[in-house]
Amino acid sequence: MADGCIGDTGHGQLKVILELKLSDLAHVEAFKRFLNSGHKITISKKDRTFNAKLQIASTRIARKLSDYGIGPRKSFTAEAAPCVALSRHFWRGVIDGDGYMKLRVHRKSLIPKFELVGSESLLAQFLSFARAYGLVTSATPRLNKKKKIWH
Repeated sequence: MADGCIGDTGHGQLKVILELKLSDLAHVEAFKRFLNSGHKITISKKDRTFNAKLQIASTRIARKLSDYGIGPRKSFTAEAAPCVALSRHFWRGVIDGDGYMKLRVHRKSLIPKFELVGSESLLAQFLSFARAYGLVTSATPRLNKKKKIWH
């Protein structure tokens, strides 16, 4: 669900985009090899970070990804397909792309804070997954009204 998207080429075809930080270039290259693609990986700078991006025009791949809940504007609509909703490997990937953990100081103690960003449906699915394994005692998704995304 993280680090990629489906977009429109502007010519009636959909494209698949994978964009990772430059230090993860090997993953973008592996994805390119997996697809046996001759498309070029581009390097760009976004918010002081260099990224590696692969864009492939393929309505066929984009439609297949929609079977797994990945579609245009997925940040607002994404929902994990039932076949991956209980997979720890799936959630590890989601967290790697759209989550973080930090320690904050509270009354001279360090308190761990975990945050995941995504659609309301996706976060509800993650909470169900985490609670099934006893990983979450309390959590409430909140809407960031400025960005219109849940965290």
